[in-house]
Amino acid sequence: MTAPAAEHPFSFESSFDPNDPRDRSVKRPSKLGIREDHFFVVFGLLGGLLLFWRYTIALGATILAMTTFLWAMRERSRDRNKHFEKLKPPPERVQVGATEKGYWVRGTNHFAEASWDGVIQGMEMDGYLLVQSWHMPRAYFSIAEMRRAGVYDEIKAIVDARSAITELKRAEARAAAAM
Repeated sequence: MTAPAAEHPFSFESSFDPNDPRDRSVKRPSKLGIREDHFFVVFGLLGGLLLFWRYTIALGATILAMTTFLWAMRERSRDRNKHFEKLKPPPERVQVGATEKGYWVRGTNHFAEASWDGVIQGMEMDGYLLVQSWHMPRAYFSIAEMRRAGVYDEIKAIVDARSAITELKRAEARAAAAM
């Protein structure tokens, strides 16, 4: 099934600063208020408690071993990240644009273009429409700028209609209806 084309041709172009301190890829706090460290403490205590009952010694040892391994891997990752903290990318504005046929991401030293058929999903996040596609960098479209340009509804409809996740849900619904 082919998604409907846009009602009329449009063109939209915007830009964002990937080095902005308000980076959209920053970890979000847990909805439960639980930090990563809390999980290690809880699983460590659980593993330790399970060691005291003869029927769960093996389970407790396994949980402690896995918790220790995962904690060591996280610490190693933190050490590696500290090594690269001093490296800063050069300042630049990344251009993003869209037409009824597809979208593109363009920087000083890179360019990527894709049709809407490769979209995996689109989601609204922190005032941006994040578009993810197969074999393509993420594109961040400013929702406010798209609304000012009058293309938000068209771009959102195209992304929603052609996303792989939407297609998967449709296929699952058809399979469920066929049963």
